Amino acid sequence: MIVEDEVLVSKDISSRLIHMGYEVCCSAGKGSEAIKKALDHKPDLILMDIHLRDNIDGIEAAGIIHQSYDVPIIFCTAYSNTETLERAKITAPYGYILKPFDNRELEINIEIALYKHRAEKELRETQERLNTTLRNINEGVIATDTEGRAFLVNTVAESLVGLQVGETKGIPITQMLETKDFETGSQNLDLLDQVLTKGESIWNVRQYLVRRNGSEVPIEISANAIRANRNEIIGMVISIRDIS
Repeated sequence: MIVEDEVLVSKDISSRLIHMGYEVCCSAGKGSEAIKKALDHKPDLILMDIHLRDNIDGIEAAGIIHQSYDVPIIFCTAYSNTETLERAKITAPYGYILKPFDNRELEINIEIALYKHRAEKELRETQERLNTTLRNINEGVIATDTEGRAFLVNTVAESLVGLQVGETKGIPITQMLETKDFETGSQNLDLLDQVLTKGESIWNVRQYLVRRNGSEVPIEISANAIRANRNEIIGMVISIRDIS
């Protein structure tokens, strides 16, 4: 979709895109028209001029469109002043092309925007599948960063440790998981040292979990390091199972 208030410029861009092999579904010259057509036609990408003919400019139109429809938008403008650029950044555009631009520059920006949008969509879908999976398994799962701070905790784990939904993010694992040995009652399980520092795995170790209200629950706990490139440890995943 092309949003451009100069008719001849719009036709020129349309001709270029068709020559490159793209399909132009529609065009608009006003901000209000751009919003309506974007929601009606559901384009794969929008080339958006910033200065349009009505009181809704391209940046405002992009923000309104994004409230209802997830579409990559590339701004095409002759203006590069700091104020315009700062306003445009708020809408998280997938490109910012200064006029006049050549065909190669336009094509590169379009292909990068489409690729980035697909990748982000796949990442969101993967995250949602992961979250759904974690919500539906009967073991508590906790993931931490390199410092041992929780960034992902499923509802089973929150219930086991006795915390409310949303209270666990950013809490050090040493504060969240207080455990005692089955036999001695001592606190000898050091996840930070064994997993994050030494990279060791822990499998089905039986402990008592001391909940926030002081009660104790018998659990089995396992933990493994999360590794990135070159075997670098970037966090750990902990699973806890109520064995009452």
